[in-house]
Amino acid sequence: MICMRGGGSGDSSAASLAELSRAEAGEAFEGSGEVEGVDEAELPGGGFEGEVGVPEHFAGAFDALAEDVPDGREAEASGEEAREVGGFEADGFGEFGESDRAVEVGFDVLEGGFESLDFAHPLEDAYEGITHSICTLEFEDHRPLYDWVIENCECVPAPHQYEFARLNMTRTIMSKRYLKKLVDEGVVSGWDDPRMPTISGLRRRGYTPEAIRDFCERIGVAKSNSEVDAGLLEHCVREHLGEVAPRRMVVLDPLKVVIENYEGGGECVLSENLPKNETAGSRQVKFSREIYIERADFMEEPPPKFFRLAPGREVRLKDAYIIKCESVVKDENGNVTELRCTYDPDSKTGGPTAGRKVKGTLHWVDAATAIPCEVRLYDYLLTEDSEGDFSERLNPDSLKVMPNALAERALAEAAVGDKFQFLRQGYFCKDPDSTDSRPVFNLIVSLKDSYAKSAGA
Repeated sequence: MICMRGGGSGDSSAASLAELSRAEAGEAFEGSGEVEGVDEAELPGGGFEGEVGVPEHFAGAFDALAEDVPDGREAEASGEEAREVGGFEADGFGEFGESDRAVEVGFDVLEGGFESLDFAHPLEDAYEGITHSICTLEFEDHRPLYDWVIENCECVPAPHQYEFARLNMTRTIMSKRYLKKLVDEGVVSGWDDPRMPTISGLRRRGYTPEAIRDFCERIGVAKSNSEVDAGLLEHCVREHLGEVAPRRMVVLDPLKVVIENYEGGGECVLSENLPKNETAGSRQVKFSREIYIERADFMEEPPPKFFRLAPGREVRLKDAYIIKCESVVKDENGNVTELRCTYDPDSKTGGPTAGRKVKGTLHWVDAATAIPCEVRLYDYLLTEDSEGDFSERLNPDSLKVMPNALAERALAEAAVGDKFQFLRQGYFCKDPDSTDSRPVFNLIVSLKDSYAKSAGA
């Protein structure tokens, strides 16, 4: 069995064996008593009163820990510093039984500065049957004491401690204490907030196990501290989702388009699910006289190299027709509210003028059948500035909510956790906050891959 154990500067507290035993019962322990719904016979050691589930072969070793400190150091405690077995009121631990001497030694005031973790760590590993105890580099200096405790407690089989560098990522908070502070102060919605580097957070964000394993294989395990570019993890996610995520069309900030010369009640156009996988098939997408496009895809006075829609210009609608902007409708404040366009009936895929060259292709949704949804755009928790306390580097734009997004009808059938590529937007995952009438989608990663570009991939 392998145990992963890490810690940061000043983060060296550990659960005692007594607390560990009670935690296994599923309830917090206060003094002595019973846990509702739990049979004492099923608990380690048979119960709470003076017993902590310590195997018999450990019993004689606790006296050795109290009497013989390695390297000739001795515990000199007197007066209030001396803590007798069972008397931990000053630390808020209440009354314990006589078999808790491992806890007592861990909290004794020792000249060598040894803390509770130095004793609890090897004993917990031995008690739980750990063979490989994987620690971060700051525990390397503690290994001699770890080995000494194991030897003097005569633990069989004996666990061994190995040290490796912790994973540090750019613009990412990895400290458990700091992450807890974000949760406690309401900076994030919880431990499963999609911005959190926790397993539940990554799962809710939409990161796949395949992408995470790929990332871990690429970075390996180091014996020296370093920092990994978070863009590499995103690159791994893009590579995997690019092969498996079905394509869909979603408009985040809708702008209405009326095709004035289009007649009839509408039609369906074919749109492929996965461009490089013919076996994934295609789907029917409704098209009619009124559609929505992204507001950012239109400009009244476009700059050079703006190849999207503008007055008098043409663009192609994905899997549909070529349209031309004829006029603009504005409200009393001068804001554009609607575009009046015409279309080329022969420009549909497979038609006589389908091959006509236009520089821009836009995604769109049908006004009559689109479903309203909420889209959450996530970014890094930290800004790029590497100086200062983490609380001063929090990114105020780490979450942007698009409450008025419109999605094609096919997304109404998506299940929580399903992942898609929204054309020209990025990869998204359906969030548990979704309702039947209003789905919610989280941005996993954008389509732009700055890591691959910088790496020359």
